[in-house]
Amino acid sequence: MVNVLWNPTEVAICVFSPLEQFNVVADCRFWANVPLFLVFLFLVILIIFEITLLASLSNKSWFDQIFGDLVFFIRDAVRDNLSVTKSIYFPYIFYLFFFILSANLLGMVPYTYTITSSFIIVFFLSLSTFIGICIIGYAEHEDSIWGLFLPGGAPFFMTPALVVIELISFSVRVFSLSIRLFSNMLSGHVLLKILAGVVWSLVCSFAWHFALIPLVVFFIITCLELVIACLQAYVFTILIVVYLNDVLNMH
Repeated sequence: MVNVLWNPTEVAICVFSPLEQFNVVADCRFWANVPLFLVFLFLVILIIFEITLLASLSNKSWFDQIFGDLVFFIRDAVRDNLSVTKSIYFPYIFYLFFFILSANLLGMVPYTYTITSSFIIVFFLSLSTFIGICIIGYAEHEDSIWGLFLPGGAPFFMTPALVVIELISFSVRVFSLSIRLFSNMLSGHVLLKILAGVVWSLVCSFAWHFALIPLVVFFIITCLELVIACLQAYVFTILIVVYLNDVLNMH
């Protein structure tokens, strides 16, 4: 978006990028030099702790009912993809889902920061979880885990190529998980930023009657982003469960 500021002596053209909301600007104050995503990372962890504490203390309240339904929803999703005996992995999977969901929804609040739009955060979640899945697979099957990279019944002369292909497809899951969540959250917020700028420019130029349609579109996109924020947390979690099931059952 380009704003032209008319001045009797000169014309200044100020270019504002939709990506400026993701920039970390240096400041002379000590607290302002702390990376922004660390501040909101701590805030998301605090929110999860407070909600969990309130859910454990409440007794048959609406809050306890909502939290319980969320737990049962994720539990059923885990049981559909893992055997019941593997429910020991449910606590981590649930809090991973809850963390991403809280971060996505917190980013929808004005003047906040979406930590899941930071690739380093999402990549760390994907990589650390993927390493844990590999460790679990090796603990379950030991050296036979390498059979995961060689499909059964494959011709001997195709073994080297198949092993390389399967190893690459297995490793690229880390990047596919990261890029899927990162790109969806980043693109959604950039779109909201552009639409909000259009609406505000029309209002400031006294063309408020032309701002009605962009405002309606902005409201619809905001509702869609709320749905996507919840959906992306669910998709990320289910893919983790599927990858864990592949390692446990040697698929």
